[in-house]
Amino acid sequence: MRAFDAAANAGAESNVVTAVRDTVAPSAPADLRVTLVEPGAVSLAWDASTDNVGVAQYRVFRDGSLLAGIWPDQTFTDYTVGTTGTSHTYLVTAADFAGNFSGPSNQVTVTAADSSPPTVPTNLRASVTGPNRVELSWAPATDDVGVAAYTVYRNGTALGTATGVTFTDTTALSETSYTYLVSASDAAGNSSGLSAPAMVTTPAATPVLAVADTYVKESSPTSRYGSTTVLRVDGDPVTNAYLKFTVSGQTGVVLRARLKIWVAAGSSTGFVVRPVADSTWSETLTSWNNAPPIDNTSIAATGRTTTGTWVTLDVTPLVSGNGTFTVGLTSTGASASSYGSRESSTAPLLLLDMTS
Repeated sequence: MRAFDAAANAGAESNVVTAVRDTVAPSAPADLRVTLVEPGAVSLAWDASTDNVGVAQYRVFRDGSLLAGIWPDQTFTDYTVGTTGTSHTYLVTAADFAGNFSGPSNQVTVTAADSSPPTVPTNLRASVTGPNRVELSWAPATDDVGVAAYTVYRNGTALGTATGVTFTDTTALSETSYTYLVSASDAAGNSSGLSAPAMVTTPAATPVLAVADTYVKESSPTSRYGSTTVLRVDGDPVTNAYLKFTVSGQTGVVLRARLKIWVAAGSSTGFVVRPVADSTWSETLTSWNNAPPIDNTSIAATGRTTTGTWVTLDVTPLVSGNGTFTVGLTSTGASASSYGSRESSTAPLLLLDMTS
């Protein structure tokens, strides 16, 4: 380069510089792949291109049209994929600062994820068919792709799932009120709202009657009380009661076992239910001297008992299924109380809830 003045006098030459035009395109991006498909979005990634000077930009094409230019970063998420079932084909090219463009990457075709939940199930019906069994049915939900499953809720907690439009609750407890709801879901995990509720109350379980009962008294160690119409419990003198039940013909799993006893004469302390390992004792032969030992473990306790009422205690840990079971009733204080025996019109009962 030279400088000239108005008289056409030329100055000295400048230093020399050499420029080389970049005509080399970047390599095509490799391994274009889908990393995530979710409702309303598709995420892509690819391997970096190489260039003799440097990659300036990646360009993402969808269905043959330029969708976005991405500054050197090998990931992109398309948030405009459209509705369920829409398919798109993607490819990526690279560009350098001189405007050279690579060839295209491999193509990937993606179908938009299902973002539409099923409709709410309708006409939920609940029918009680036993103390521990409730039959449910409902009208099917609809979905743009297909309903995959139904979730049944009992009193607000998920109880189980069904692929059809019926469900049987085999774990209901007797004498209990339940509210059932159902929701539908599709294979993409979209869930409907909850159905209208269906409410039921289960009936009482068939009671198991005591096969033997008696009480023993420390102050009368040889006396036998197996034929009396009451069972006595006292802390002074110590008086303990025994009840024996035989469970048979059950095929399910014990959900709950309850001991129900009539209070003939109440007390401020009531009684405590304790396990008895030995069930070979005889109602007519048992006295204080030969009574089986009562375990120290407390299974349940009444607290104060009121004359002329029933008390019901949960003794589930003592009943595992079919077999003979003995419980002992003891007092925690010096207050005497008495309860209906099996020889009375208000015999002790064992109430069992079993899976059906």
